[in-house]
Amino acid sequence: MIPPTSDRVESITSNDKNVRIYQETINRLSKILEKPREECSIVVENRLKELNNEWDTEHLLEFNAPSLLMITGLLAYIYSNKSFNYEYAC
Repeated sequence: MIPPTSDRVESITSNDKNVRIYQETINRLSKILEKPREECSIVVENRLKELNNEWDTEHLLEFNAPSLLMITGLLAYIYSNKSFNYEYAC
């Protein structure tokens, strides 16, 4: 069975690396919490915006790769001299 998305990376990463990532996260959060409240919210908002942009880029790439593959296959089919035949595909 496939683990939930939130656990997938952690489940295949070594324990040493997971501990290091966890400690780095705790250190970053403690540094943020040492700042005044207004500055904390600005830092958190900026980081969330960065992550949102990364996710948007990732989703765009996930959409574009199969789309380009489909368009390329369609154009190859349309402009080829031979009609598509499964014996040529294998």
